Amino acid sequence: MRFEYPKFQRKLLLRFPCTGPRRPARLYLPGARVSTSSRSQRIAGDTTHADLIMADFPVGNIPVDCNPLVQELAVYWQSIHPSRGLPGRRHFDPCDIPRLLPNLALVDVQRDPLGFTWRLMGTGVARIFGRDHTGLPFDGAYHRGRGSHAYVDACRIVETPEPRWRKDRASFMRDRKYLIVERAFFPLARDGSTVDVILGMILAHTEAGEAI
Repeated sequence: MRFEYPKFQRKLLLRFPCTGPRRPARLYLPGARVSTSSRSQRIAGDTTHADLIMADFPVGNIPVDCNPLVQELAVYWQSIHPSRGLPGRRHFDPCDIPRLLPNLALVDVQRDPLGFTWRLMGTGVARIFGRDHTGLPFDGAYHRGRGSHAYVDACRIVETPEPRWRKDRASFMRDRKYLIVERAFFPLARDGSTVDVILGMILAHTEAGEAI
């Protein structure tokens, strides 16, 4: 039987095709020797989620005890950094992190005036919101609009390009307040400094701990 990516992964890979031969995500692990210039590393032993660490804390305001999926994305974002400046969309290869794709979203940044648009929303994120907002204004997904925590954090990333993390009871929709949402935003910049895309991960679970 031929393996096929889930619908969102196929859509993302079609829009952002792999930049080279498929390879595992470049992760910083305990015992790894990391070269900040080449990002080369030496990894010993098997790789598990428990092994993952963030190489250079702090990563924005992301805590050490964040969800392992957020941690994995944070490590990946670090690993694609060029020697100078921020990584851009061209550095992001979805083939590196296929299992994270359902809970990822890409948000385009517009300037003069400042605004945001959902470029792509993973199936897991769409399930949390109750619909797919791909192609729609970012603030339209939140009932508080530009007063939402997510919109404020997106603006802060543009002003101060570093990752932003938040975990709280869902407030983006009135009928979702029974959910606990964990969200992380990571800046991407084509020129290494001016943020033009936000890479986001959104996870949710019930108070009983059941993932959505």
